[in-house]
Amino acid sequence: MMEESGGETRHMAIPHVLYRPEPGKAAFRNPTGIAVDSRGNVWVANAGSDSVTEILRKGGYRKKLTYGGPATHFDHPHDLAIDRLDDVWVVSRHGVTALYAKDHQYQEAIYLSQRPYSVHFRERYAAVDPNAPWPVSLWITGSKHQLLHIYGTPGKMKEDLARVDDSVFGTPRKTLEGVAVDNRENLVLANRGGSFLTVYLQKYHGKLRKRVNWTTLRDRAPDGKLVPFKNPPVLLAFDPKDNLWVSAPGTGRMTINYADAHYIQADTFFNLNNPPMNSRGIAVDAKGTLWYTEHDNGLLSHKPARFSHDHYIGPKATTSYDLKDHGKRFHPRRIAIDDRGNVWMTGDEGVMRVNPPEVAPVKTPLLGLPKAP
Repeated sequence: MMEESGGETRHMAIPHVLYRPEPGKAAFRNPTGIAVDSRGNVWVANAGSDSVTEILRKGGYRKKLTYGGPATHFDHPHDLAIDRLDDVWVVSRHGVTALYAKDHQYQEAIYLSQRPYSVHFRERYAAVDPNAPWPVSLWITGSKHQLLHIYGTPGKMKEDLARVDDSVFGTPRKTLEGVAVDNRENLVLANRGGSFLTVYLQKYHGKLRKRVNWTTLRDRAPDGKLVPFKNPPVLLAFDPKDNLWVSAPGTGRMTINYADAHYIQADTFFNLNNPPMNSRGIAVDAKGTLWYTEHDNGLLSHKPARFSHDHYIGPKATTSYDLKDHGKRFHPRRIAIDDRGNVWMTGDEGVMRVNPPEVAPVKTPLLGLPKAP
């Protein structure tokens, strides 16, 4: 694995809107997961208030959806994903809830409790298969070895639970984290122990059988032996070329694994900020630019897409935006990008939307504070 320095870091200010927690309104309390639907509306999972909030593209909030607590449907929701039908799937501590988008009313229509399964969804991730045989195909990592697949059409949903065998991980530590599916239907799982697990879904008609042929990706040492990656992978994102961007929070490194080399060949880029980068969110925009948050530093950073012979050649300088609001630092977590190129982030202080300089200013109510529901 080749390693390159990230070079100097340029710090810049950036236009932003901060959606603050406000009692009695559509509060953002300990927000975590974030996603954008096809209409440009932004969805946020609030772990601290057992709720989901939708921020409308036209400005204001649609409504706050709260079911609340372990006895019902939302209990500390950590992540959410939006399928091809605009259904919103929320992963929480005790199960998975679907908010079906029929007529865009988002009525809660299905709840899958973890109780029939030995799965703990807390602090785990969800991803949608963009080219599955069904309009809904959702992959969710569970605790340790577990992977839940929900698929079908609204009203005719099925769910399968797959258990990844110990031998597949290839490392002593076995904990599934991030999950992603590329446009060629490769399913990739991140093992915090220091490896990637990949399987070609099309070979299995879009779903996993009891026994599948996983490919385990590890680093290659100078002596030729396969060893765990030094940067334990957690967060995953694909770019338009199907290259896999990976973040290992707390290590100060970002890795790109190349699609043309079956994700085995990779380059690693150091982040030279002090304190080191603790990236809790990554995303790639339509131009292939990588965006990532730096929670401890209160920064949003990006690397433009520059490739030579399909291999990434990053700029010598990383551009980082200092996320401050009225002199106080915003500590970003997860990240999502809308169709206009605006970057949305959850953070300790609420939800922030930033307007990068290369993106034309958005002259809509989003530039002002949202209205109460």
